[in-house]
Amino acid sequence: MKVQFSFNWTQEDEGGEIIHFPVAVIYAEDSNGEKKYWSDATHFVSSFNTTESVYRLLKIINLFQLENMMRKVEISHWNDFEKAIIKESHIVFKERFGDSYLDQLDLSLFEKILYKWIEYLQSVDKDTVVFEVN
Repeated sequence: MKVQFSFNWTQEDEGGEIIHFPVAVIYAEDSNGEKKYWSDATHFVSSFNTTESVYRLLKIINLFQLENMMRKVEISHWNDFEKAIIKESHIVFKERFGDSYLDQLDLSLFEKILYKWIEYLQSVDKDTVVFEVN
């Protein structure tokens, strides 16, 4: 699985303010070069666009892993627009415009992505970064 971090921008109205924002893309490439994207997971990670919010998410994951009483944790972000559920050793992400939870990642891989995301958010140089997680 590969992850790409970059800095994107949008312009509000014609001639308006340019807004920069960090973006994460999670995907895998098969032997034919075709890519499978985890778009809901990608949007979920990108929605945590400050180091403080990512650390809070990591605390929730850590609490889930340490407490044997919890079987499932639902995380809701951006007024319920971005949602994920942690179950056992994986996390599933809600479709952005639906009710299904389709994208699934191993929780340890997701944590690795989040720690790298923190590094990227803290970096001064916002070059595009691509790395693999296993």
